[in-house]
Amino acid sequence: MRSLRTTLVAACVVTSAAFAVAPAAGSGAGSASAKRAAAADSMVERINAVRARHGLQPLRPSGSLDSSSRRFAGDLMRQNVLAHRARPSTSYPNAGEVLALHMGANDRVEWTVRRWMRSPSHRAVLLIRSMREIGAGVAHGRFNGRRAVIWVAQVGKR
Repeated sequence: MRSLRTTLVAACVVTSAAFAVAPAAGSGAGSASAKRAAAADSMVERINAVRARHGLQPLRPSGSLDSSSRRFAGDLMRQNVLAHRARPSTSYPNAGEVLALHMGANDRVEWTVRRWMRSPSHRAVLLIRSMREIGAGVAHGRFNGRRAVIWVAQVGKR
């Protein structure tokens, strides 16, 4: 059997529902936090560049979706699981979510977006015309004993 190098999970879209948000995790070192924030900003820019190539308006960064995505990515890493909740972890009535996991320590922003765009369900979420805002979160840690990175990107419309 070939070893697991990369795993992507189906995208999730929910409309008109109320959502609960998990409590925030403890914060790490300031420089690590700044690196995660810069990586998340880079992810949003990359997704908006893809949307522009498809004739769509850019998504506005949302502090609420950023926080929700960051907390969920951290929860997934701590729980050693990669799966959507029954509902995305955001208070937006219309929301979509994409997840990605890859082994190693690098954020691999462009690679992750390319993989999402090659998956019909992920692509559909990222290119929903009606969505207006976005947040992205990244977690670094160990997944099944190996260094790994988990990405969560959430899109929403109030």
